[in-house]
Amino acid sequence: MRVRSIKYDLLAWLYEAYKKQPAAKWDIGPFMEEHGISAVASIIEFGNALKKSGHLRVFNGQGYESFKASISILGIDLVSRDVKYEINQLLDGLKNDPEHFYPVVNHLKYLPKTVAVAAEICHYMQNNGLAISRVEKDEVFIKITARGIAHLTNPEGPYNVSGDSLRRIA
Repeated sequence: MRVRSIKYDLLAWLYEAYKKQPAAKWDIGPFMEEHGISAVASIIEFGNALKKSGHLRVFNGQGYESFKASISILGIDLVSRDVKYEINQLLDGLKNDPEHFYPVVNHLKYLPKTVAVAAEICHYMQNNGLAISRVEKDEVFIKITARGIAHLTNPEGPYNVSGDSLRRIA
């Protein structure tokens, strides 16, 4: 069985669907059956494993008739460079004024321009210490952190920045 390949193929398929309809929920059963997994229990187990790893957002994974899910930002990051490009583009636009919050939705370039997508990418950035985000009714706002600025100067990632360079930025 090609579990790793099926995982990647499923996430790539869900990402293509997500780009067209980011709010949709997709039944992964037919896709899994095309790849040789037809037992409903196996499909649900596979989907739940991807949910637990953070690659899927599951909407009705508890039922036994279908398994509807959508790809998460972490899942997109596994199959595409779009998340990294989006993060770098957003941070680059914020680096000159780290004191203010700025709207995100209309500045998304690689991911769909929706409040839900903006909230998810900003939450991802906040969890990694790159930015502080604030969600309001029709917009998501973001403010860069010192770690976000350090990330721009060190493309290897904010975790590889030495303490001295963080002190210089702060």
